[in-house]
Amino acid sequence: MKLRVLPLLLLLTFLGCRSAGQRNSNNRCGRGPGFDYCIQRGSDVVLYYLHGAGQNHHSWEKWSVARELEKDFGRSGFPVPTVVSISFGQYWILKKGTELDRFTGIAMPYVEQRIGIPKKRWLWGLSMGGFNATQLLLHHPRLWSTVVFSCPAITPLSPYAGAEAIQEFIARNEADPGKVRWMLSFSRKAFKRREWPENDPLALAANSSGLPPVFVECGDKDEYGFFEGAKRFAASVGGKFHAIKNGEHCVVTREISKYFLKAAAES
Repeated sequence: MKLRVLPLLLLLTFLGCRSAGQRNSNNRCGRGPGFDYCIQRGSDVVLYYLHGAGQNHHSWEKWSVARELEKDFGRSGFPVPTVVSISFGQYWILKKGTELDRFTGIAMPYVEQRIGIPKKRWLWGLSMGGFNATQLLLHHPRLWSTVVFSCPAITPLSPYAGAEAIQEFIARNEADPGKVRWMLSFSRKAFKRREWPENDPLALAANSSGLPPVFVECGDKDEYGFFEGAKRFAASVGGKFHAIKNGEHCVVTREISKYFLKAAAES
């Protein structure tokens, strides 16, 4: 069974996804120092969910895919993890330095003072959130016991790539030229040229070690060309890669549930 998440906004690099459904009344949402959060209480395993662009901290509780995940846990007899969604706005990028430090040094301690220190931390990033999850995984690998990426915004292109490299990338991936150029424009605003090497997910992954188990899922028809980057990233970190045949950007399958259930069984 395949669950599709439809695009909400086609804005620059990181495409958000439309949420659907009703809010979970068990959620506790609030405002921390410079960020918003929602907590859906469950077990002492905590899943940090990083939303896509155009979304916010309420995205998890309104997402039909999240409801399916919870049902899968219930049917399997495993307790549903506590889910934490942290947001610094509809569009935000984690990178080495202040942005990353405020997540790990301010937001996470603030939330965990309210829910208790987790037995384990899981991480799931979607699209823009997938890029952000690469930074948390590669700069702080010991925080996580399992990390999942859905349609992560990863490409082998530097934001400062030349015209020839961009054209080759578009042709190779059958990507949408307008969306690729949008992506690169946003990336140049997010990263100065000198900042990119220490935040490039593929460069960091190639030199990584001691990482937790990783699962990456991406559609092979991703309009931004993220399929190539996602596949390379999975190989570099020794993770499991699931290619979604004919899948466009923001397609999520039940393989995600299977992976989280496997992690729960191994806890």
